[in-house]
Amino acid sequence: MKLRNTIDKDVLMAAGYSGKFKAKNFYLSLISPEKVTYHKTVWHKLKVSKHRFILWQAINEKLLTRDQLARFITLDSSICPVYEIVPESHLHLFFSCVYSRKVLAEISTWFGGIAWPISLSDWLQESARKESVMAVVASAIIAVVVYLIWCNRNRCVFDGACCSLLGSVSLFCGG
Repeated sequence: MKLRNTIDKDVLMAAGYSGKFKAKNFYLSLISPEKVTYHKTVWHKLKVSKHRFILWQAINEKLLTRDQLARFITLDSSICPVYEIVPESHLHLFFSCVYSRKVLAEISTWFGGIAWPISLSDWLQESARKESVMAVVASAIIAVVVYLIWCNRNRCVFDGACCSLLGSVSLFCGG
């Protein structure tokens, strides 16, 4: 009812198809879809499908980290399962966790100075502008690292087999 004063006849007519009103068309005319400029970077064919999916979820902060889960269920703890010091969030897990920083330092050394971004969305905006082979490879490496950090987190939560990098750095701790 609130919309009736803001919607004109042309919008209603545009929502119709073959003389029938389509709610989907009407709804889509009311919202402005968010333009995503980084989709080609995330969904590049060089990346493995599961890496792409986890990367997409991480970029959009849709992975079920403890801060996200706490929105709709009660948790015993919101602390990061890897080092158990600070609350778990996307920002912590991928950018400030001791584990992820050590892994990224090793990857950076191995790859010749790849700079881990401040945030995944910042990295995407920058990498969407670059189309060199090195940029594509760096993008694939970042997707793998995000995926493996997420896998380690899940091993910590569900298997109790957490790789915390107290010894040598290994992305494949626990299997």
